[in-house]
Amino acid sequence: MSTSPLKLEPLPESSLPPELWRQLATALEYEGWQEAETLYAQVHTALSGAAAPLRARALMDHARVLKRVDKPAEALEREAQAEALLGASIEREEELKSSVDELKESESKITGLRGIFKKIFKGE
Repeated sequence: MSTSPLKLEPLPESSLPPELWRQLATALEYEGWQEAETLYAQVHTALSGAAAPLRARALMDHARVLKRVDKPAEALEREAQAEALLGASIEREEELKSSVDELKESESKITGLRGIFKKIFKGE
């Protein structure tokens, strides 16, 4: 009998001290991945007495940030900790693209007259 992975709800704003929430939200919004990675130590401390699903969600969010700062082994470790905490597998969310990723992707697509001229003059 296979069970489907658990889907975790986002962390509610009320789960963290207001200043920490603001700092983390700002770092994530502006893709300050290094800063966000550092802030997660405080997030885990703030949630140490919280319910397991909240702590697991913080671990999964932290794992996503670790992937952004090229620490895949640590990311896998956080994901494993989250699953151990809940005793079940957790549904992985589709990786959100950063604005830099989206810009690169849009530049690679050939569209309209600009794309036609780009193709002609680049010899593609």
